[in-house]
Amino acid sequence: MKPVVPFLLGVIADLRSQRLLPIAIVLVAALVAVPVLLHKGPEPAPPAAPAPVVATTPDGLPSPDAALGSDPLVTMASLEGSSDLDSFDARDPFKPLKSLDQVEAGSGLDRATDVAEAGAGGA
Repeated sequence: MKPVVPFLLGVIADLRSQRLLPIAIVLVAALVAVPVLLHKGPEPAPPAAPAPVVATTPDGLPSPDAALGSDPLVTMASLEGSSDLDSFDARDPFKPLKSLDQVEAGSGLDRATDVAEAGAGGA
C-alpha cells in the first residue's frame, strides 16, 4: 500500500498543475453515477394473451374455413388487352418506339390531362 500513496499524490499534483483536477473529479463521479442511475429493476412481464378459439372438425383438426381465413390465397390477374411485345424490334427490344416519341413530344401536363379525360370518358 505504501507505493500506491506516492503514486496517487503524484497524479493529483500533475492534474492540479495542468488544471485538469476538476475534470478528473467529474469523470470519476460520472463513472460511479451512471451505472447507479441506469440500474432499474426488472419490469413485470405483460400478461399472456389468451389463445384464439378455432373451430375444429370431429377429428380435432381446424376446419378449412378457420385455417384459411376470409382472404383468398390466390387472386386472378386480368389484363384488359393483350401484350404488345410483338411491336418491339427483335434485334433491339430497348429501342424506343416511334409512337412513344410522339407521346413524349407533348408536355407532361397535356399527357396527364389526356389520361384523365380518357379514364373519365371510358368509365
